[in-house]
Amino acid sequence: MVFDGEAASSLVKELRVSFSSGKTRSYEWRISQVKALLKMMAEREDEIVDALRSDLAKPPLETVVYEIGMFKNSCELVLRELKQWMTPEKAKTSITTFPSSAEIIPEPLGVVLVISAWNYPFLLSLDPVVGAIAAGNAVVLKPSEIAPASSSLLAKLLGEYLDNSSIRVVEGAVDETTALLQQKWDKIFYTGNGKVGRIVMVAAAKHLTPVVLELGGKSPTVVDSNVNLEVAARRIISGKWGCNNGQACISPDYLITTKEFAPKLVDALKTELENCFGKNPIESNDLSRIVNSNHFARLLKFLDDDKVSGKIVYGGEKDESKLFGSARAVNRRYISDCVPLKIRIQASAGFVSASALGMACGPALAGLLQTNFKIYNVTFNQDTLPGWVMTIAWLIYSIWLWISFVEPSREFEEDRKTDKSQKSNAAPEESRQPATSIGSAYRLLTPSVKVQLLIYFMLKYVMEILLAESSVITTYYFKWSTGTVAIFLAGLGLTVLPINIIVGSYVSNWFDDRQILLASEIMVLIGIVSAFHVIIPYSELQYICSGLLMFVSAEVLEGVYMQGHQQDNGWACGYYVMKNMFDIIDACIVERFNEIFTDTSSYEKESIDHIRQLWAQFFLQKVEEQENQEKKDLMTKQKRLKKTYI
Repeated sequence: MVFDGEAASSLVKELRVSFSSGKTRSYEWRISQVKALLKMMAEREDEIVDALRSDLAKPPLETVVYEIGMFKNSCELVLRELKQWMTPEKAKTSITTFPSSAEIIPEPLGVVLVISAWNYPFLLSLDPVVGAIAAGNAVVLKPSEIAPASSSLLAKLLGEYLDNSSIRVVEGAVDETTALLQQKWDKIFYTGNGKVGRIVMVAAAKHLTPVVLELGGKSPTVVDSNVNLEVAARRIISGKWGCNNGQACISPDYLITTKEFAPKLVDALKTELENCFGKNPIESNDLSRIVNSNHFARLLKFLDDDKVSGKIVYGGEKDESKLFGSARAVNRRYISDCVPLKIRIQASAGFVSASALGMACGPALAGLLQTNFKIYNVTFNQDTLPGWVMTIAWLIYSIWLWISFVEPSREFEEDRKTDKSQKSNAAPEESRQPATSIGSAYRLLTPSVKVQLLIYFMLKYVMEILLAESSVITTYYFKWSTGTVAIFLAGLGLTVLPINIIVGSYVSNWFDDRQILLASEIMVLIGIVSAFHVIIPYSELQYICSGLLMFVSAEVLEGVYMQGHQQDNGWACGYYVMKNMFDIIDACIVERFNEIFTDTSSYEKESIDHIRQLWAQFFLQKVEEQENQEKKDLMTKQKRLKKTYI
């Protein structure tokens, strides 16, 4: 569902109706919501810790102290003081109004918008929310999209624990925030940078909406020469590196001390840093990571400056693969955040091209070998060999990719940034050229995409085994007819929808993506092993169970993998994939099959050409529609920006 201006307007109207009913004004409602937040923190602490580890690699202790603990203190303060805050306060009156009396009665403002920051996603989201609730307001929370796991969890938890008729969460990025700012609010609370703060202020001024802007600042640290050096160093480290790795508005920005005392302070900081985070801080589990590649690149720019690089006295190592923390090494967001969209499109074309070429090798090799032999009870002949060749090839290729995997280099990122057309989602021209060999297809790949390849080839490996078994083993062992095999495969296909519903609605909420991926790959392996005739007599039940286990596990694996590509320009990707694939089919498959299977009819060739033309037309049409829509969106944003700054 698209959240636009109309949806935002409808949301505000709903909350105004709820506020106008008077339910948020009562002491009982306010206390019940605050207690629900405390209950949420107690019951879902593990999920909060996992979300912050995913977004920022925050250590559990840091999360408990700075996010959960500090928010609990705010809730307990409200529970302790709310009755007094709500009590009317007597005011002095003039003698001219005698014998009247006067009092100040605290009144809620109405419907409040809270736009929170990414560096402390839970504390900076919920602290203003609990304040708004304590004052008796209806609230809309817009969490930061830069911390996606935390944003998603906030939306889920607040929906479960709080009164949804008066408190709502809106997820999204610039478009959703813009839609919200176009509405009339009774107060806006924004935490973030000054650039966005100005936009918030302009939007609020149109409706004379009161605004609270928490825009950070600079935090100098003055160190006198008569201090306890060890204690001072520890306090500086805890404030700078111990608080979200410096990603906090109150962390020390720079140190001020005397020229004579500076070397001693530097030495003390070196010693204490080593004591806190070890000799190799990059590998430390007690240190948060930079939130994303854009922030990482901005910091690198500072460090690589000639005025800075020569004056680094300690550290200075850079490892972009660690910026998300080890917990996110094979997380779906790693793929979508680290690898630019156009490179993913280019690489997708490359590895599907390589896939098509690989699929041609199995039947072609089987046709050439003309072999017939048995290993134990498994028969290898011209009918069964294509499946075996393909499955073994995928297994070898997956192992090779795993061994040769290298993280993206910073030079690649620098080259990407210098590209003047980086705003375009179109793939580079070189990716549109036909790939006529495995080598040329593989050259289109980028190192980061090898993570995708491992998962992709695992799926291919499983599917090839399953299809090979369904067409060969069922006939060889069980004497199944073609119709029976088709019914079995159709039954497997019918599991796709319920599995996606179960995974999307339940499993993905109970477990982290990494846990689901690992469990799915283990189940795939178990399914493969159980599909072979090893000890017990081979039975139909064994085959059906192993096939079902492999197929369902592969569906779960693919479902988690594909979630990292929801924002991709899928139609453009599909067109380049199909183009490269059909180029390979033309160059490698059709010609080779004509040599091996000389009875290929002209009708079949025409059918292949016709299918290719239909696919090409379909994807070209979708690419054109996508490009037109992007142009419209760009023009809309430009008009909106002009209106904002005029």
